[in-house]
Amino acid sequence: REKVVLAHTWRTNIGTLDSSISNTQTETVGRLIPARAQNLSKTVTPRLLESEDTIFDTKFTTQHFSGHNITLGGQWWDASIKDGLRVNKEVSFDQLGLFAEDTWALTDSLALTLGLRFDDHSTFGDFWTPRAYLVWNANDNWTFKGGYSEGYKAPRLERLTNGIYNVSGQGRNPVFGNPNLKPENAVSSEAGLKYTLLKIDLKLSGFLRNTDDGIDWIKNSSSDKWTAQN
Repeated sequence: REKVVLAHTWRTNIGTLDSSISNTQTETVGRLIPARAQNLSKTVTPRLLESEDTIFDTKFTTQHFSGHNITLGGQWWDASIKDGLRVNKEVSFDQLGLFAEDTWALTDSLALTLGLRFDDHSTFGDFWTPRAYLVWNANDNWTFKGGYSEGYKAPRLERLTNGIYNVSGQGRNPVFGNPNLKPENAVSSEAGLKYTLLKIDLKLSGFLRNTDDGIDWIKNSSSDKWTAQN
């Protein structure tokens, strides 16, 4: 595995800009394509397994406006994976993300955080994901908080393969991908409280998460193939 990172920080009178670009290249050596993926052939075939990720991140934070802690940023991500086991041996995608967040001190004891992110994925299109969080420090002992957020998770590249994309059980069990997979979507909410006494914190929190189009590996009978499905 080889990774190169170039980072820069620029501090100004109104805020700080942090930027970085990284390139990560990974190669797995020593693996072979199992016989079951070669029609039970006994031919010894090395398995090509390489990946490359290039990521550019930038983020600007400022407290220039009274009572506000604002963050603006973006990310560009280009990824590719090569695997000699699969029918389509190389898959790739690129994604552009933009986000904004503001923590607003409504009073000395009450803070509201609002955020919004936009992602443009080359395979799955556009996504908007908002979030909101409220924290109230009622007094020196009690703190109450609650929040709401939305999110999505795109399927891993190799799982979009039409055919075998991996093997398990020491090469005995082929795992099949699905080119029709959709991203997982989730809506989450949280509520909690904290009580502090004599430097001891007691916390109680509750979480609720609803997921649509969750990805799982399914087979309807023992003779079926394990296949990724929403």
